[in-house]
Amino acid sequence: MQNPARTTIDDAAPGGITPAGTDAGCAPTTSARITYLRAVLTLGIVAIHADGHREEVGGRWLGPEALGAPAAFLQEILSGVLCRTAVPLFFLFSGYLLASSLSRHGYRDLILRRTRSLAIPLLIWCTGVLAFSVARNGFPAGGAAAAVDAALGITRLPIAFQFWFIRDLLLLILVSPLLAATARRAPLP
Repeated sequence: MQNPARTTIDDAAPGGITPAGTDAGCAPTTSARITYLRAVLTLGIVAIHADGHREEVGGRWLGPEALGAPAAFLQEILSGVLCRTAVPLFFLFSGYLLASSLSRHGYRDLILRRTRSLAIPLLIWCTGVLAFSVARNGFPAGGAAAAVDAALGITRLPIAFQFWFIRDLLLLILVSPLLAATARRAPLP
């Protein structure tokens, strides 16, 4: 159980500080549920990336298929089906919290906050990976335009491809006012 007096920095909260373990703009029970589900979904993402892992032990390759068809089927259901819902659910939580932040702080403030927390780190990582790639392999064949595309992931995955979801989240944040207006005009039943 977390100490309710402890505080953490949260850029979506007024003044930037919320009680530890809470998500800004949420009721405490909603925040606790999101925190719990975040942990479960993180384990799901780990399971996705561990899917199909095989080790050589004593000259034999061990993996789920070594345990037989039922184990391989179970791993496929868990890692290949159930755990694949983790990323879409993370985006769903982000949208829920984003809508709250957008209504409380406005679009301009939201863009400034997310630029600082998401866009700048993404650009630093992608630029670093691009610089390493250029140093090792030379400049991309498409010149500066290809380098910018690689760093920003405009027509492809960013060069630091494991951060594709940050790029996609930033794009959703950019169109969030349009999405919010559409949701207000066409609410779900």
